[in-house]
Amino acid sequence: TVCLKESTGQNFQNYTFGLRMEEGIRLLLNTPASISEISSVLGYSETVSFMKAFKTYTGLTPSQYRINNENS
Repeated sequence: TVCLKESTGQNFQNYTFGLRMEEGIRLLLNTPASISEISSVLGYSETVSFMKAFKTYTGLTPSQYRINNENS
């Protein structure tokens, strides 16, 4: 069997983090859900934790990301 690290180049934690952030991006751009609702859907118990993680991943807060990509 091929392990995750060999097939993706990432460990499990980084891989799942990326999946969660990409789902967050999808929800931000394609739904009217609030940042708090998106945070909860992604499994974050604290919205601020999601916001920090999102900024680490994208360089922008979720609100900034949504505003900057409104017409995409």
